[in-house]
This record gives sequence, C-alpha cells and structure tokens, in this order.
Amino acid sequence: MSRARANPFSDAFAVSAMTLIGTHLRTAYQEPSNAAAREGMMLGATQAGLAFTNASVALVHGMSRPIGAHFHVPHGLSNAMLLPAVTRFSVEAAPARYAEAARRVGFAALTDADGPACARLVTGLEALNKDLGVPSPPDYGIDETVWNAKLDLMAEQALGSAARPTIRGFRTRPRSSRCIARSGAARPATRKSDGALTRRAAAVQACRQARPPPAARGSPSARTAATGMSFPYRTDNRCPARRCRRRHAPQEPQRNLAVHQRIA
Repeated sequence: MSRARANPFSDAFAVSAMTLIGTHLRTAYQEPSNAAAREGMMLGATQAGLAFTNASVALVHGMSRPIGAHFHVPHGLSNAMLLPAVTRFSVEAAPARYAEAARRVGFAALTDADGPACARLVTGLEALNKDLGVPSPPDYGIDETVWNAKLDLMAEQALGSAARPTIRGFRTRPRSSRCIARSGAARPATRKSDGALTRRAAAVQACRQARPPPAARGSPSARTAATGMSFPYRTDNRCPARRCRRRHAPQEPQRNLAVHQRIA
C-alpha cells in the first residue's frame, strides 16, 4: 500500500487485514476445508482491498504488472514472488510502519524494536513463500536470459504504471531494474529518470487534450457516416488504454495509439 497516500481510514483496514491474514493464511492453505480459516481469509482479503483502494498500491504491484505481461505470470503470484525482495529493499524508507506490519502479522513480538521487527518481516515473508509453494521466477520456468534482457523495459514500465512507486528512493530505473534482478541491494537514490517521468506527464496531458469534434459524438453509425471511419479498435470510440477515460478524435487514431504506447 502506498505510504504517501495512506490515511487513517485505509490504515484501519490494513492493520485489521494483516492480523487476519497472518492468523489464518497458513491454516487455510494447509486445510482447505477449514471454514473458520477461510472465513478469516475472506474478511482479511476484503479489508486489504478496501485499504489499497483508498490509498493506492506501491512498488510490488507496479513491478508485478510487467512480469505478468511479459511472462504470463498470474498477477497475485507475481506479487508474492516479489514481496520479500521488495520489502527488504523498502524497509529503510519507512521502518516504523514496516515494523508495525511485522508485529500485526505475527512475525515479530509486540516488544521488538523496529530494526529487529523489520528483519523478522523479511525473513517471515521468505518463509511464508516457501511454506505456500510460491516459486521464484526461474522455478516458474522463466528463462534467465530473456528475463535479464527485459529488466530495463520492465523497470521503465513499473515506473510508468498507475501503481508507480511513491516511497522515496524508488523513482529511478536503475534501482527498479536492480530490485527486479537480484532483490535490490539498497544504495543512495539518484534522480536520473526524472526526465522520463516528465515526458510521461506530457504524454498524459496530450492524451487528455485530445477531444473529439461534435461530429464524432453520438452513435457509432452516426460517427462513421460523419467521418467515413469505422473505428476498428473500439466501436464507441473510447480510448483503449486502461487508464484513459477520454474519447478521442477519430481523425487521430494513430496519434492516440502512439500516445498510449508511452503511457499504457
């Protein structure tokens, strides 16, 4: 969950979800017919969803999306693959919050200081992945050569996603690719990719300014008659990019697609 957008409402759901999931996850996995454990997981998953819906998601989600796109890993599984490595990378930015997460989920005692609690959170997540049979990327069958060849692209796509990182230190392509590649050893952050973020912002602004003329509104048949175009990629002329809710001018389909190659 995004620390920058967290608020008391989202935190209340997150804390409750961590307690429920920490209590019931292993039991629900090992005993699928255990109704109490499955009920606890159902409630915990719902509360976790409410938490990140009201605070957005962060690095692990943004990095999981390109892994799913390039290697067809289910999204929940790719999140689980990355969670220990991303947590190890992230704890230095918010040790108090990560330590509280470790206590709530049951990996650390309530009396543990923040440093030991953060360490126990990372080791606890690694043990949990092992117990639940979560594979590493090589174990899943991803070719290491192909993986390494796509690191820079996946890092750029993670930074450009709707779930782009919001904790300090994550806004550089080298750090994201390093974290995807080998669990992300922490180093001082740089800001070499600020230009890329600025270009993305400009592309988003161009997308928002692309509005259809009056003739393009109305039914698809009316638009086709008025413009002579059949709108092959979407009959209602709504932009196909997932995060764009604009309707674009039909005279500019190539421009619109080019914009979304930058932001999708």
